[in-house]
Order: sequence, then structure tokens, then C-alpha cells
Amino acid sequence: MFLVESLLAVAVLFFAIRLNVIRDYTIVYFLMLVFFVFSLLPSLGIPYIIDDVDHFHNMARAIQTHTVASWLMAPHNEHVIPLLKAIYLFCYTYFWLNPEIFHLIIIAVCVGIVVLTYKLLFALTRSAPAALIGGSIMAATNLFDGAIFVITNSHILFSLFLFLLLFYAIYQYSLQKKTSWRLTAFSAVLLLPSTFALGLTSIGFAVLFVYLCLPPDLRRDSKDLFPVLCAAWILSLLPYVYAMNAIIHADHYQDLGARSVFEIANFLAPVPFLISHVTGKLIPSIIANPYLAFGLFFVSFFAAGNRAREVAWKRILFFMLFGLSNNFIIYVFRSAWGPAYLDFPRYYVFPAAMLALCYPLALHPFLESKPQFKKMPAVLLVSLLCFFAVTYGSLRRHTNARRAVTETLLMQNFYVNFRKAFVDYFPGSAARKNLHAKNVNILLPAALARYPLRSAQFYAQYILPAPINNRIIWADETDPAFLEYLKAKEYFFLIE
Repeated sequence: MFLVESLLAVAVLFFAIRLNVIRDYTIVYFLMLVFFVFSLLPSLGIPYIIDDVDHFHNMARAIQTHTVASWLMAPHNEHVIPLLKAIYLFCYTYFWLNPEIFHLIIIAVCVGIVVLTYKLLFALTRSAPAALIGGSIMAATNLFDGAIFVITNSHILFSLFLFLLLFYAIYQYSLQKKTSWRLTAFSAVLLLPSTFALGLTSIGFAVLFVYLCLPPDLRRDSKDLFPVLCAAWILSLLPYVYAMNAIIHADHYQDLGARSVFEIANFLAPVPFLISHVTGKLIPSIIANPYLAFGLFFVSFFAAGNRAREVAWKRILFFMLFGLSNNFIIYVFRSAWGPAYLDFPRYYVFPAAMLALCYPLALHPFLESKPQFKKMPAVLLVSLLCFFAVTYGSLRRHTNARRAVTETLLMQNFYVNFRKAFVDYFPGSAARKNLHAKNVNILLPAALARYPLRSAQFYAQYILPAPINNRIIWADETDPAFLEYLKAKEYFFLIE
């Protein structure tokens, strides 16, 4: 069904171009972005799950104890992520547990990733078809849909966005010497670790980008940027230094019986998995249609081989290092959980970006020769194939998002019913001053909560408004009147 619908969309586009209804290819690029955004709209209904549960519980406790600043800088596993926590705080303060605003921010980040991929490739190649291929791959791939849908997994998307922004800002500063681009690069380096610990590698990749991707004249003009980037990196490092002990002895290491990160780290185990990850899953599935995915790989491979002297191999090497080394670092500290934990959608974000940047660089010399395919200009054929890939991937993503909404509906209903059970019981006149309630254990599916078995008191901390939560006394027995109310309203999850 996806194939038929995508082919119909391409046919309509082709005839629109042939009949001069569409004369500017910019409209085609805009249509691709529209399809991409459309595919993400169902994700607005996916609730906060898994690690979000702990984020909100800890945040609500910090609000009530006036320790929000400490909570913002407290590590989450290996990551000190004040930027993401600030977004959680904003959304919770103004929108409670309704996830739409956070999802809209994620959608904006994803659009930014697609646009920055296009702009970065165009800056490096000055080729619209090459840039279009890269942007289309990022918009078409379904490998990391789960990282987009599940808010707690989206941190790696924020990280990729800031990395691409850093590279693009370095290029533009070297070209234009504008202060705005210097500040953009500074901000990107400063904020990167506050989304994901891998952001600490930013200074290394900034140096490599300058020496492997910029031409000699721009390389010379970028040297005065390094002191600024080093200052930003040192500032971004400080929260990790302050929280180093907690990071080394993170709780989830102890869940496996390890005392510290040093007992978890394994530098050999990830190597075979990374190889199979790239060859067995990434390359064949970078685009959901396998014929297009394999076709893109082989065309890129043979085009690069045929024009090997013209290919920018240093740039390809840089983006390969960027994609693979970041994932290797992840696997070093995750391999102890087993192969299943290394195949999460969020771990395809950096490798997918790697291919989206390497394929167009490999194809660029071939595209510059302006080949004709049965008198069809290359730019038209590339546009049609990219449009097909994006529509096909978008239709699959839209379906996947709707399925995710269904699979997580239980969590959203739980939030609503838990709040309603207590809020509706207390009348607006506040006639009932306090309520004794039994602290029952609530079991949720493992796919929705990191620790499935939690107490009612745990959830009340962040689901209930503070004035009502403060009036609940968690006891061994529930007040008879409240118990009858729960039975009458069928809130059986609060009855043991």
C-alpha cells in the first residue's frame, strides 16, 4: 500500500513538473518537508513513558522542596542534561503531563536536522542534487522513528541537531567572519553536553571538521574560532566534573551488579556488533524500501570508484568517524546489557546521519557531470527519487506513530484517571481537609515504565496538584468513604 501511494505521489509530481505547473524545484523540497512533518503529527498523542516517569517524579519533588537548581544539574545515568530538564520543567509547569508541546519541540528539532543536513551538504558541495539526497535520506529513514516518538529517547536528536549546527556555523564563520556565527558555534559546543554526554566530543569533532572538511583558505580563516570553542567546551565540562562521582557509580550500573562504570566498560565486545549493525541493518534499511536502499548504496559505491580522484575522501572519512565513533562509545558502556539493548532506534541516529552525509559526497562528482537518463535531466530524476523515498518513509512513519499511540494509550489513561480519582474526590470548597489512603503498589507494563512496580505515593508526587497531594496521608488503610468512592467510580488500580 505504501508503495502504491508513493508511486502515485511521484507520478502527480512528475506530470506537474512536465506541464510547468511546478517550475521551481524549491517547491519540491518544501513538499518533502511537508510530508515529513505530516508523518510526525500522530506522535503528538504519545505520552511520557519509561525514564520520563522518573524525571517528573524527581522534578515534582524538587519543586516542592525548592531544590530545582540541584535537580537540573543532577546526573541522569551518565548524562548531565540541564537543557532537556529545563524543557521538561517548562512543559510540566504550563501543560502538566500533556505531551504535545514537547513533541512539537522534537518535531522542530527533526525539521532542523533535515534542513541542516541539506545546508551543510550544499555548503560543502555547492550541488543542489547532492544536498537534496542527504536531506531526503534523513527525512525518509525509519530507522530511528522510535527516538522521535518516545520523548525520553529524543535526547540524541537534540545532540545531532547541535552537532550539525556546530559544523555549519564553523563553515559559515570561516566564510563570512560574522560574530553571529561565532556565537552560534560557541552556543552549540556549550549546550551539546547538556543534551547527551556524547556532546563532550564536540571539540574534537570541531577540530577534525576544520582540517578534513574545509578548503585551505577557509581553514586559515577559522583558526581564531578555536579559543572560543575551547572556552565553551571547558564551561560545558564543569557540570560533569562536579557530578563525576555520581556518574561513575550510576544506579543502572548497580542494577547489573557492577560497582562502577569501570566494571561495565568493554572496548572489544562492541566491535563485531557495530560491524553487523552497519552491514546488516543500517545500509539495507537506511530507506524502508530495500530496492532503493541497496540501489543508493551500489550507485554511490560505483560512482565513487569510477571517479575516485574527484571524490572528497577526507570529508567522507570525517563523517564516517563522526557516525561510527559516537556509536562505538555508546556500545562500550551498553554492551553489558546484551545485544537487544544495542539495537534501540535511538542508536541509529548518528549512523543514519553518517550515510546521509557520505552518500551525497560520494555521488557529487558523478552528479557534477550532469548525466542524462533517456533525456531526463539528473536534477529531475534525483528530485523524483528523493520525493518517492520521503513519501514512502513518511507513510510508514505515520502508520508507526499511530501504532505507538495505541500501544501507549494505557499510560495516558493512567495519568488522567489517577489525577481524576483524587481531584474529583476533593470538592472545590475544600471541606475535606485530609485523606488517609493506602499506599498500594501499581503495576504498569515494562514497556511503559522503567521500573514497572511503583507505589501510589510515587505517582501522586507528580501526577497530582501539590495542594491535593499535600492533603493525602499515606497510611495502612484507606478511609472507608474514599474506598467506597473508588469502587463506585471503578478506580480499582487504587484498591489493593
